[in-house]
Amino acid sequence: MGIAQPWDVHVSLRRPWTSCIRQGEAEFARNLVLPYLTPFEKLNCVYCSYATGVVAYVREVTARTEQYWCPIRHARPIRSPHGRDRAFVDYGDASAYRRRLPAFRNERRHARRRRRVGHDEP
Repeated sequence: MGIAQPWDVHVSLRRPWTSCIRQGEAEFARNLVLPYLTPFEKLNCVYCSYATGVVAYVREVTARTEQYWCPIRHARPIRSPHGRDRAFVDYGDASAYRRRLPAFRNERRHARRRRRVGHDEP
């Protein structure tokens, strides 16, 4: 999954709804400098950091794709929605969906442009 996801982002998902996501933004391998960890525990930290980073990366790609194609909250509450879910339109609200869809899609395009000129993305 960690190898296939960057290919997926740069080849099949390289569309206006996904600005480039740097995988390094989702890594947290800082436990390697803790002096009280054994080498085996540090190896476990490398694995967990990598796995957590891959999951966070995939989640962000999925959230951005959902924001572009289907910014509608789920009919039933989900256990752990991504952060973009709060701004989505309510399930069944067709008028709000049609009215707000262009804004959701433009937000992704503008974020991509801001990143190209060196500004941080919200």
